[in-house]
Amino acid sequence: MKVFLFLLVYSLLIVGCSMKQRLVQQQNINHEICDTTTFSSIAEAKKYPHCVKLFYLREREYLNFPIEVIKFTEVEDLDLAFNKIDTLPKEIKALRRLKYLNLSHCSLSYISPAIGTLDSLEELGLVYTKITHLPSEICKLKQLRSLSLVGTNIATLPDCICEMKNLESLGLSYHKGYPHIDSVQIKKLKRCLPNTYISFYEID
Repeated sequence: MKVFLFLLVYSLLIVGCSMKQRLVQQQNINHEICDTTTFSSIAEAKKYPHCVKLFYLREREYLNFPIEVIKFTEVEDLDLAFNKIDTLPKEIKALRRLKYLNLSHCSLSYISPAIGTLDSLEELGLVYTKITHLPSEICKLKQLRSLSLVGTNIATLPDCICEMKNLESLGLSYHKGYPHIDSVQIKKLKRCLPNTYISFYEID
């Protein structure tokens, strides 16, 4: 009887150690992939849903925002440039860790007010989109450092943009020598955001 109990306990210890070792190995594999890989496929990312940090999904011909992306709540960098996405939906609020969002060269014409919930967002690229106005909720992005609106048809910025004191760079457009934003607004921006570098780019 004692021999049987000894063998039972011993076998349980061996199994337990083996399972623990496999778990540690799997965690190390996941950690390595998360640290060293930029995911360029949602299908591949599904294998490591809790460690995805970087998503490079440009030029995929997405007609709509790929809603599956919101399942990856640890994402910090999302590049969706050069797609046909026309709407940034309210579901974007799930990505609270997002620091970089690039929607440049998309067909984007609508940004949900939910963008204001992205507390960690530092860079927002909207270059050559069809956006004509920004929701005032964008001013809630207190960590935003870079906002690029080059090539858009935005003629008026929300007044609250003056509250974005951490904004370091603001990219705007010229067209045939005239800025899309009128001179009164530009003077106001320079006055209320003295530490922000406001750049103008000539577009066709």
